[in-house]
Amino acid sequence: VSWAKSDAINTGVKAQNVLGIRAEGKTLTFFANGYQIAQVSDDEYSQGRFGVFVRSSEDGDYTYRVLKIAYWELGEE
Repeated sequence: VSWAKSDAINTGVKAQNVLGIRAEGKTLTFFANGYQIAQVSDDEYSQGRFGVFVRSSEDGDYTYRVLKIAYWELGEE
């Protein structure tokens, strides 16, 4: 997914965001604070790992803190 600005992402000093990804088959759906912000299909990987990559779009003081990271295996609906 290319970098894109979204009104769903909170910005500013002490801003907090809840980010999520739903992986279902080859479809990855991305969420920010409960709002869908992107969706892509990719069938290159059938399994793997996940982690956090953070990058500032500007130079200067920038910090982040991951408060919680978790995953759920969803069963048949």
